[in-house]
Amino acid sequence: MQAREAPDSFHAGRQFSVCWSRPVRRGCSEGRDASKISSRRRSCSARGPQCSDRVSSELASWLAVGPTPATVAELQEVLAPELSKWRSNAKLATALLGVLAKRRLPDLAKNVLTCMHEERVEANIFHFNSVLSAYEKARRWQDALHILSDMWGSRVIPDGVSYNAAISACEKGGEWRLALSFLGKMPELRCTPNEISYGTAIAACGKSGHWQLAFSLLRALRTSGLATNEVICNAAISACGKAGQWEHALSLLGTMKLPSEVSYSAAISACEKGAQWQWSLGLLVQMSKTRVCPDLICWNAAISACEKCCEWQRALILVREMPVIALLADQFSFNLR
Repeated sequence: MQAREAPDSFHAGRQFSVCWSRPVRRGCSEGRDASKISSRRRSCSARGPQCSDRVSSELASWLAVGPTPATVAELQEVLAPELSKWRSNAKLATALLGVLAKRRLPDLAKNVLTCMHEERVEANIFHFNSVLSAYEKARRWQDALHILSDMWGSRVIPDGVSYNAAISACEKGGEWRLALSFLGKMPELRCTPNEISYGTAIAACGKSGHWQLAFSLLRALRTSGLATNEVICNAAISACGKAGQWEHALSLLGTMKLPSEVSYSAAISACEKGAQWQWSLGLLVQMSKTRVCPDLICWNAAISACEKCCEWQRALILVREMPVIALLADQFSFNLR
C-alpha cells in the first residue's frame, strides 16, 4: 500500500480549528439528549415482570425478585404447574429461558434445562441455544462450550445460531484460536457461516492483535459472497487500530458508504496510535461535514494524537471545542493517566 499524504489543510504551519457549524453543533447536543431519553425508555421497559406474554405471571414475579430459587429441586417445585404446559407447548419453555438469557442468569437457565430433562420434558434446539446464549452474554466461554457439547449428547444437533454463540463466547473470553476453530468447522458440520460468524471472528482476532488474520477473514467473507456491514467494518478497523496499522484502517473507512460515530472513532484511534495527528483532525472535520457527532473516545484520541506529536496548541483547541458539541472533558482529555 502506498503511503498516504496528509490532508492539505493540515500541513505544518497552518492553524487548526474545527469548523462545526451551528446546525451541526445543535444536532450533536440534541442527538445526545435524544439518546439519553431512548436509553431511559429501554431501561424502564426492561424492569418489572414484563418478561414475556408466554411466561406466567407467577414466574414473572419470581424472576423480578432475583435468581433464587436456584437449585434443581427448588426449581422442580416452582415449575411443577408449568411443566405439563411445556410438554404440549415447547415455546413456553423457550420464552422463560430467553428471559433468563437476557438477564444473564446462565446457571439458573441451565438448571431449568436439567429440570426439564429430569421431568422428561423434551428440550429442543431453541432451549439449548437460549442456555448457550445465557453463558455467552455472561462472558463464560468454557461453560458455553460445555453446553455445546451437551447438545450432541442429548441428540440435539447444533445449528448456525449455536456456533455463532460459541464463537461470540470465545471472542468475549479472548480465545481467538477457538473462535477461528469453530468458524472453520462450521462448513464440515453443514452450518454455513454468515456475516455474524465472520464479524465475531474478526473481532476476536482484532482484540488479540492479529490484524492480518482479521483481514484474511474479511477477504474470505467477501469471497464467499457475503456482504460486509458496519459492524464487520468497524471490527476490522479496530483490529488495524490496535496494531497501529492506520493506513489500512483509513482504507477500510474509505470503503464504507455511511461510516458511523463508531467507525470514525476506531479510525481516529488507529491514527492516534500511529502518531498521525493530521489525519486525526482531518477525520474530525470529515465528521462535521457529514454531520456525524463525535463521542468522547474519538475526541480524546485526536487530542492524544496531537499530544504525541507535540502539537499542544492544537490539543488545547480541541479541549476548548468540547463544550461546544456537548462533550464533557475527563482525565484522558487532559492526559491525567
